[in-house]
Amino acid sequence: MNKELVGYYAALPYPYIIKGEKVKAGMVCDVMTGVKARGKGVFTKIGIHATKEMKNEGIEFTTGYPIRKEVIPGHINAGWMIMFKLPLYMKFLSSKSLLNLRKIKFLYPVIDLFLLGYNSLINIFQKNKRYKISIISSTELAKINDFDTFVQKWVDEQGIALNKNTTFLNWRLDAPEKKYKILIARENNIIVGYAVFCNLIKNDLPSVGILDISCLKNYKKLSSTIIAQIQEYAKETKAEVLMMMANKHFSCIHSLIANGFLKSPFKFQLIIKNLSNKYSNSYLKDQKNWHLTWIDSDSL
Repeated sequence: MNKELVGYYAALPYPYIIKGEKVKAGMVCDVMTGVKARGKGVFTKIGIHATKEMKNEGIEFTTGYPIRKEVIPGHINAGWMIMFKLPLYMKFLSSKSLLNLRKIKFLYPVIDLFLLGYNSLINIFQKNKRYKISIISSTELAKINDFDTFVQKWVDEQGIALNKNTTFLNWRLDAPEKKYKILIARENNIIVGYAVFCNLIKNDLPSVGILDISCLKNYKKLSSTIIAQIQEYAKETKAEVLMMMANKHFSCIHSLIANGFLKSPFKFQLIIKNLSNKYSNSYLKDQKNWHLTWIDSDSL
């Protein structure tokens, strides 16, 4: 018997809350087919088998966030659906590294002067002193006793909500090679918003990746204050770019474009395989029901 490994399908259980009900989703984080097995339908077969087993385990639907177009046909053949795109949004604080990569580093003083003026102008409208902002290490989250109360309020306001409570975030942010920061925003000593971010090098650019920003519905403009604070942190750590993956609905409610972000040509896609059909495809495909960022995936 040939026992050579030709591929694997890996998924993680992610806790969502939909219409007040707890839902277990399977976030497919890695799929691989060996070189010798490619072009023989192995990718599709293991996809069908793996998702069938997940259905038997009570998984309602599976999610994936591919950025490479070549993997899409195999997923579709295994019953997945393309839901919508998730662009990578970028805000440049400096052009030095980018222009150095393009061999035109001599232009960066002029462009950085423009970026400084542009970002300073935006910052005038971003900060709001009514909020008390604190930034902690993700390892200190357990000390924030009222964080789960905030998450429950936020979940109740969403259509499809990742239940990113203390238990989930402690697990999600436990990667040993990463050092995540959590921003907490309070008004009258009550948490009304938060963010997760970390330093990274992306495409040779020193950056800060924003995994998530969440604010209660009555505090939509708080996003601008949060972004301004993360921008200050980025400058202190010599980062030149803020970046985040987000769906269109997220971009609108958090005013990413108004806050100086540009939609880059890089696009992830949300794909879903609806295993139980408990929730209609149209409901899952409606962007307004989702608040999707990197925290929903295994990236960063």
